[in-house]
Amino acid sequence: MITGATGENVFVWNTDTETMTRVTTPMSGDETDGESYPVAVTAAGVVLFNSTASNLRTDIDGGLWDCLRYDPVDGTITHIFDGACDAASLDGGFVAVRDVSSGASALIDLTLGTAAAFCVNTAGDAADEACAARSVSADGNLVLFVSEATNLGGGGWVFVRDVAGESTRPVTSAGDVTDGLLSADGRYVLFSSAKSDLVADDGNNAEDVFVDAR
Repeated sequence: MITGATGENVFVWNTDTETMTRVTTPMSGDETDGESYPVAVTAAGVVLFNSTASNLRTDIDGGLWDCLRYDPVDGTITHIFDGACDAASLDGGFVAVRDVSSGASALIDLTLGTAAAFCVNTAGDAADEACAARSVSADGNLVLFVSEATNLGGGGWVFVRDVAGESTRPVTSAGDVTDGLLSADGRYVLFSSAKSDLVADDGNNAEDVFVDAR
């Protein structure tokens, strides 16, 4: 892609200027000493990514995953969290992060510098299994996440947390939902399921994709 770039790097392609930029450029100008993979890119070209490299910033040790933010204006990389970022809002202002070792997760508001729990049930009790975010609404209020927890209510693997409303609900009460996404405004939930009784005339006995209006 770019001369001299080797290993697991992250790149961003500008369709207007038809230029490729390497996001994971080490401070020394050498090659990165770890893996990296992208999580999200905003309309302004800001990139959120995870990396195990130690030579992208002076304040990371490498070896374990770090959640990082790349600014295309000045090429700087900012450290967001000691762990993985799993999803972000449309403008990148809200980032769902997860501690890879403990499984603890939170939604970070990068503007205010605050964090809110989303891996909890409506009563506010922590989930009895780890959670991983899949999608965040544009306003940062809704987080769609997957979990094998048994105390989140309903019968499913995919849940939506309303941060302001302090409620958590399964995507459907039917269970057997394997993954999902939120629309930017949070109104629509896109998910996959092998259940045959969610809609009429579903007799293919295979996993299908559904959309649900909240």
